[in-house]
Amino acid sequence: MTTPKKPAEKATDVARRIWLAGVGAYGQAVDDAQETVNRVTKETGHMFEELVSKGVALENKLSDSGVPTRKEAMQSVEDRLDRMRGLLGLNVLDRDQANEIKNLSEQIEKLSAKVDALSAQSTGKPAAKAKTKAAPKAKAKAKAKAKVKTKPKAKAKAKAKVAAKAKPKAKAKSKTKTTAKRKTTKG
Repeated sequence: MTTPKKPAEKATDVARRIWLAGVGAYGQAVDDAQETVNRVTKETGHMFEELVSKGVALENKLSDSGVPTRKEAMQSVEDRLDRMRGLLGLNVLDRDQANEIKNLSEQIEKLSAKVDALSAQSTGKPAAKAKTKAAPKAKAKAKAKAKVKTKPKAKAKAKAKVAAKAKPKAKAKSKTKTTAKRKTTKG
């Protein structure tokens, strides 16, 4: 015979059964998740190909219906930006500006050659041969910048030489003035 259970025992038994039901539900969820992951892992390639084919079909359907594709939309945006830049005067280079830059570059090359000839005459060194138009513009610009940078150094050296020659004379004059002043104050 079984003895009747006390209410405390019944409550403990019910609580244990609720706990076990929760553990069972958790286990069932884990099993279902693992089963889904395994199935998706096996079918991933097939699912991917299926999604690609649906995407192609949708893209074709959209292009047939008049909705712009990504490339067309990007081109439209770029065209609008170009028009706005033109209206605001912010175009990078017009053909006229490109021709003007080319002409100015040629003038700079000619002036550089003249400066070389003049600097060679002043230093007594033979003048460098003039560059032809086939010479790279970048090299000509770099040399022009280098020459501009070296000219102040040469001028500074020349000024230092002149100043060095002038200083002894100035000192000699100042000494004679001070001795003359001493003689006048003593005498």
